[in-house]
Formats: sequence, structure tokens, C-alpha cells
Amino acid sequence: MPGIVCAVRGGPHSQATIARAISLAKETGQQLCFLYVVNLDFMSHTASSRVHTISEQMAEMGEFILLTAQETAAREGVDAATVVRHGDVPEEILGLCHELAADFLVLGVP
Repeated sequence: MPGIVCAVRGGPHSQATIARAISLAKETGQQLCFLYVVNLDFMSHTASSRVHTISEQMAEMGEFILLTAQETAAREGVDAATVVRHGDVPEEILGLCHELAADFLVLGVP
């Protein structure tokens, strides 16, 4: 079944995005998948061991952010999957949308 991908970054500004995705899932009955993308391209000139450590920490933070979004959805009666990816943000978002054959993509405003 096609579904809804909701890309989140975390923080208070993501709450409206998460709420809209949950509302859309309730309206359509489609599966909801929250996505967090770790991208450390801005650190390309830093020692690789340091980048690896930071990447792991960012992924853990992303998992926590997604768990919070997932719990918010559950309180609204919506089951939601979560995915953490590493790479170029637009490419990873589009890649997941294609993989899931998503009908909707919910994005916030930076």
C-alpha cells in the first residue's frame, strides 16, 4: 500500500510537520513513515574518525527524534514506521519515497 513519508529534523519547528503527517495518515488511512537523514558533508575536511563518531551520534539523535514522532502518532491512533538514513538529504528523501511508492511527502519549512 502506498503511503506517506514525513521527513523531520527535530526541534519545536518539526511539531507542525509531524502533526500534519499524522493528520494526513488519519484522513487517508495510508501508512506513515518518518524519516531522518544524517548528512555531514559540511565536515568533509575533518578527520574521518571524528566524522564517523559524530555520524553515529547524529544517527542516535535521529532515532530519538523519530521515536518521539512515532509515539506522538501512536497517541493519535496511527502506526508509524521510522527510518534513519545517511547521505544527501534530497536524494535520501526521494529514494525512500520511490521505495515505498509514497503518495505523499510531508516536509516542514526550514
